Amino acid sequence: MSAQENVERELRIQEERAAPADTLSGAVLDAPLSELAPEAPWTLPGDAPIRRIMTGLRNAAGGCVLAVDDAGRLRGLCTRADLLDALGRGLPWDTPLREVATPKPERVREDDRVVDVLRWMRVRGFHQVPVVDGEDVPVGVVTRAGALERLTRPFAERIETTPADPTREETPVHGP
Repeated sequence: MSAQENVERELRIQEERAAPADTLSGAVLDAPLSELAPEAPWTLPGDAPIRRIMTGLRNAAGGCVLAVDDAGRLRGLCTRADLLDALGRGLPWDTPLREVATPKPERVREDDRVVDVLRWMRVRGFHQVPVVDGEDVPVGVVTRAGALERLTRPFAERIETTPADPTREETPVHGP
């Protein structure tokens, strides 16, 4: 490679590094959680039978259903694991959701910073957490996987649209 080609290559690399779409900026991490557009929650009244949960849990945001009171306030969280535990204990299909849901689950507010929520979820080992408004009414469910996917979307788009290196014959494969 000539000196001129090296200079051009280095300039391209510097331009790529400076591109704002390719960085996870502090502005994104400091943004309120609502900017990530958490998935819409699946809510049911606490007296709903667990039979009703079986039909929709697979497609529910974060793989959970949120038990709410008559005013729509969060009262419990039921995950697949909670439901399997209840069924393993032989509870009848008409058992109310409130009896198998985790009561008073931890939650985050829609105005909490993204970085704080993700750090808290990682430290606590939570895969999903309800997002509530100022009245404790669920407005979403945030998952670690969903949040990280949204945050890294610009990187994925860049990878998918960057042309292959024409000097390479094929993509390297490592392993047996």
